[in-house]
Amino acid sequence: MILRSKSKKSIKYIQSCITSVSFPETIDDVLNMVKGNEHIAKWSTDLDVLLNVSSGNTIFWTAPKWLTEGDVMFFYHTKRAKVRTAKVLAEAQQEFPHKRNLIKLTSVRDKN
Repeated sequence: MILRSKSKKSIKYIQSCITSVSFPETIDDVLNMVKGNEHIAKWSTDLDVLLNVSSGNTIFWTAPKWLTEGDVMFFYHTKRAKVRTAKVLAEAQQEFPHKRNLIKLTSVRDKN
């Protein structure tokens, strides 16, 4: 994309890229993701971090080396995440049957 400033006759080139965000495949993967994000927020997945970043805060994400400040990075959530979420929830219900209320609460929260 090329932007021309009205006040100046300079041309600025803006690059963009697209990256995916998905959901972990296992409970251990979820716990590792949450642990990696704990410096930002408690119990947050990568998608939570992206959706809840407040204005003025900075988050770091892996991007292509050619991307520079002012360029645009688009995120999309993969369709496969829905299947993975259901699989991890089923795994949690089997592995932690004594915590069924917590699992139920989490799945209800995710539907809203």
